[in-house]
Amino acid sequence: MDCQMPIMDGFDCTRAIRNLDGPVSGVPIVALTANAMVKDRQRCEREGMNGFLLKPLRIKELIKTLASVLGMEIDEEADQEGGDP
Repeated sequence: MDCQMPIMDGFDCTRAIRNLDGPVSGVPIVALTANAMVKDRQRCEREGMNGFLLKPLRIKELIKTLASVLGMEIDEEADQEGGDP
């Protein structure tokens, strides 16, 4: 979820999703932002986001964050073979 989207930012969108009825309200949401301060990460957590990624996006961090949010384990050996472009 890009935190700085036009019209409806990522915080408003996350609140709207969390206020929906049914299981869709619990969909994992990962913040994507260029704001790297601790208070920015805390706001994302407060707003109901499950993870936090910084721009520029790094593939290894994306994979680790998604695995964490989804409760999956990463094959460290396979992770060593990959790399950020």
